[in-house]
Amino acid sequence: MSQTVLGFDFGTRKIGVAVGQTQTATAQGIATLRYNQCKIPWKQIDELIHTWQPDMLVVGIAEPADGKETDFLKKTLAFSHQL
Repeated sequence: MSQTVLGFDFGTRKIGVAVGQTQTATAQGIATLRYNQCKIPWKQIDELIHTWQPDMLVVGIAEPADGKETDFLKKTLAFSHQL
């Protein structure tokens, strides 16, 4: 059974969004959400989730090579938890 997945590439000024299917193991970009650091575009994210009705959400996590937790990693994890 194929599942629909929405993937989020969190950045400090933009969030890339892609939709994929588990059966075909393919994905395509569907949106780039621009924002300022103070206000994540939750309304736009909600609209994408409503439109695509995904079975799961994933967020790309860039872990530093040295394993230390950076400010960017903390922001990405916070976004992931809020999502």
